[in-house]
Parts: sequence; structure tokens; C-alpha cells
Amino acid sequence: MAPEHSRAPEGAELFGPVTIERAHHLTPHDVADLQDFMPQGLPTIDREAMPEALESLMRAERAALVIARDAQDGTLVGAIVADAYGVDGLTGHIRQLVVAESQQGVGVGSQLLDSAITWLMEQGVRVVQLHSAEHRVVARSLYASRGFVLDETDVFRLQVKAPFRSK
Repeated sequence: MAPEHSRAPEGAELFGPVTIERAHHLTPHDVADLQDFMPQGLPTIDREAMPEALESLMRAERAALVIARDAQDGTLVGAIVADAYGVDGLTGHIRQLVVAESQQGVGVGSQLLDSAITWLMEQGVRVVQLHSAEHRVVARSLYASRGFVLDETDVFRLQVKAPFRSK
């Protein structure tokens, strides 16, 4: 029989040194961990708004926050955000994949990505998209290893500030 500390919580999968699960509740310590390492993947995240944004994400029907925890002490060591969108609901998007620096290079990102893709497929998604900056060489290699192909489109982004006025 496996030792107690190596059992995955209900609804989670045990992968070696980490458990992977869809988050439905985060402790204040979890939120602090996410605030510390999520900006590595998306530096525009507002630390003050993150707790509310995470709560909203966990309540969303067509979105998932999938987290990785150290299997021994329960510390949050990675996260990925995925959502299914579009008029037909057949398009999925990976919005965020981050892993604590101490856990990079040991497969946590791969496990999170695979779990997010599986969740998206369960939602009926047929196409998964993501954006990755050129300097994220390791992440881009991971995406390519899972079959993602770099699209030649240009992405435009508007940072909306209230009130919005057209010119």
C-alpha cells in the first residue's frame, strides 16, 4: 500500500512528485503562490486583482484553472488556464502555463498542458490555440512536442481602460 502522502486528493491525478487537479477552491497561501509565479508567464497581471480573478475563473463553466501541487507537502508548484469559447464552443485557448522555478524542467509543465488539453477535449473542443512569446523557447518546444504548429497570423491587443472612447 502506498504511503498516505502519495495519494492524490479526490478528483486529482498523481503524477510522480505532483498531483494535477482542476481547482475549485484556493487557500490564501495558494493565491500568494500564484501571485509569486504567475507573472513570469504574464507580467501584466495585477497582483491586487488576482484573488477576485481566480475566484471568477474557478466559477466559470467553460474555463478551468488546472493546478499542480507537490504530492508530499501540497505546495502549489504550477498552474495552467484553459477555456472553451467561440460561437460554436469548438475552440479552446490555453491562456497561462506557469511552473515554479524550483519545479521547471521535471515535467510539471507537460503534465499541466496534457491535463488542460484533455479537459478541453472533454468540453468538445476541436482546436486549441495559445500565444507564446519568442523568448519562451522551452515552452515553445513543449507546445511543438504536443503537436501545436506556429500560425503565421499577427495578434493585435488593446489594453482597455475605462471609459473607452473611439477616435
